[in-house]
Parts: sequence; C-alpha cells; structure tokens
Amino acid sequence: MFGKIVKIFSNDLYGNPDDRKLVIFAAFEHKKYMNKYCIFAIEGEYANKKLYYGSIHIKDNTIVIFSVADNDKKWVDEFVTEYLSSKLNDKEYSLIDIANLDRAELISSTEVECDNLNTLDSISIKRVAPTTEETTKNSKSGLKFLLVLFILLGIGITYLYLNPDILTLKLKMLNCTKSEFNNNISMRYNIEKNIRFDKDEVPSTIEVIETYKFASGEEYTDFKDNNKESIYFKKDGEYKYIDSSNELKVFYNETTIIDNYKEMYNYLKKEGYTCQEETYDG
Repeated sequence: MFGKIVKIFSNDLYGNPDDRKLVIFAAFEHKKYMNKYCIFAIEGEYANKKLYYGSIHIKDNTIVIFSVADNDKKWVDEFVTEYLSSKLNDKEYSLIDIANLDRAELISSTEVECDNLNTLDSISIKRVAPTTEETTKNSKSGLKFLLVLFILLGIGITYLYLNPDILTLKLKMLNCTKSEFNNNISMRYNIEKNIRFDKDEVPSTIEVIETYKFASGEEYTDFKDNNKESIYFKKDGEYKYIDSSNELKVFYNETTIIDNYKEMYNYLKKEGYTCQEETYDG
C-alpha cells in the first residue's frame, strides 16, 4: 500500500497550527513533465466527499503541498481513475514512496468532489483491526492488565525521576522570517529560514524558502515562460511556480560558520528576522 496518514505541521505561509491529519492516498510523478503530485483527504471528513489534489515538494520527512495548476489537473484526474481501477499506466506515472513522511505543510490545494474516498482508503492505507479472539482475550484479562499497568507505572515514574536523561531528547529549532527587496527584479519577497540544532546546539541544517509574489498575472507569466529565474537567480535549489497565486518559491539549503544557538539567534535578529523558538525530537 502506498498511502500514509500524516500530521499537519502548518497550513499556510504563516505557520498557523492545525490539529487535523491528512490521509495521503498516493504521491506520484508524471514521467513526461517530471511534475510531482499527491491525492489526499482530511481524516474524519470522508462524509464531505472532498478529495484534494496537491503539487508537492518533499524535504526530509516533510511533504509541502501547493494547489495544482489548471492545465495540470487533467493529469491528476487521469491518475485517480487509473489508480482506482488498479490499472496504472507505468509509462505515464510512477508512484513515490512516502513511508518515511511524518508531517505535512499544507500551503494550498485543489478540491474536487469524490464518492470513492472509502475505496481510496482501502487500497492505500494499511489499517489493522483486532480479531474476535483477540478482543475476547483482552476483555477477560482487562482487570489483570490494569493491575500490572499500575504497578509498572509506579516503577516507571520512579525510574524516570531518578534517570531523566533517558527521556526523549528535545533539540532546539528556529523558524525565522523577514521581508527583503530584490533589486535585480525590483520586487519585495519573503524569506523563511528553518534552522535545526544538534544536541550541542550547533546548527545542523538550514532550510530556506524564498517567496516572490508578482504584482500581476502578466508579469508572472512573462517571468515563468521565458525562464527568467535562470537569469536573475544563481541559487542552487529548486524553483517552483504556483499559478494559482502568481508566486515563485525558491527552496535551497544554506551553510554557516556560526557554531552555537545564541550567536545564531542574535545574528538573525540583528539582520531583521522575526524568529520563533521551537523544538523537535532528536
């Protein structure tokens, strides 16, 4: 099965929290145009009969989802039809392994009506239901289990109190944003930096997303159709155009000579960034 249920890490460009989960039925690549997409629904909302399409970017264990361009929607429609019939054309589409994903950044998406969400779920998501024998056995041993659980819980709490270092390590992370002006294209743009630190509070990864929003559809189309990103940008990263909002997003990684959390935080604040201090599991 090729699906995965993941938590929403943020659901807009400002990182506002969302406690819902996405049921990603499949992620795939259109081989001819090399574009990547996914189809998904919101867990617990199948009754609304809403299936969502997304153009995707995968970084580490996170999937970033944008809406699908109107011209590309037909490819996703075709994929859904073939996927439901188990007759996927492997010359057109290739499925993407998303087993390691555990969170999603939902920027935007394309919504369609769908009566087959339960079918998509059954062929995509592995769900394990207890057998009748297991249910009966668990019911009979419930009291004994609770007694053992309370004893173990008391021992566990005492052990954790005496050995706090065995708890899950929480490592520091900075999410920083600011607005800049690009003189080459005479346009303001937003920079988002996600800096993760190791257990010694040394920066381990710096992921950057620059978002350029064009003033008009004409400027956006001219820039995109004439591949002007190769003229004005020299960054070694991924360039993604979002037709629905006339935006260009540039994804890349940075390195730094700064070797500690406090110095990095002070440096970014001095450079005009607004930073939010967070943690992640080490």
